[in-house]
Amino acid sequence: MKILLTGAKGQVGNEIQRRSAKLGLTVIPTSRATLDISDKTQVAAIFEHEDFDLIINAAAYTAVDNAESDKEAAFQVNAVGVEHLARLAIQHAIPLFHVSTDYVFDGETTVAYQETAKTNPVSYTHLTLPTTPYV
Repeated sequence: MKILLTGAKGQVGNEIQRRSAKLGLTVIPTSRATLDISDKTQVAAIFEHEDFDLIINAAAYTAVDNAESDKEAAFQVNAVGVEHLARLAIQHAIPLFHVSTDYVFDGETTVAYQETAKTNPVSYTHLTLPTTPYV
C-alpha cells in the first residue's frame, strides 16, 4: 500500500511513519516545505507523478494563539488545504484519512463525542469550510 502523508514532520506524522515502517507500508512523507496543501497546483502535481492508495492528512495549523491573529493562514491549511486533498481523493477514487482534534467541539457535552457529533469550534484555528458534497 502506498500512502501520501501530509504533515510528516509533526508529532502525528512522525508516529504514522514510525508505525507504518513496522507494518511494511510505503509512506511518501511530505511537509509544508515539500507540499503546501493550501496550494491547489502543488497538490495536483504530486498526483501527476505518483499513484497512491490512501492519503493521510496530518497537516494542520495548530498554533491556536497565533491562529487568532493570523486567521487567513489557519483557514488556508485547516480548510482550503483539506478541500484540495478531498477533491483529489475523490478524483482518484482513494480514501482520505483526515486527522483532527477535539478542538472542533466546544466541550459543553457531558457524554463522549461521536464521529457524527455536530462541531462547534471555539477558536478560529478549527473553523472549516461549510459542508458541501464533493461528488
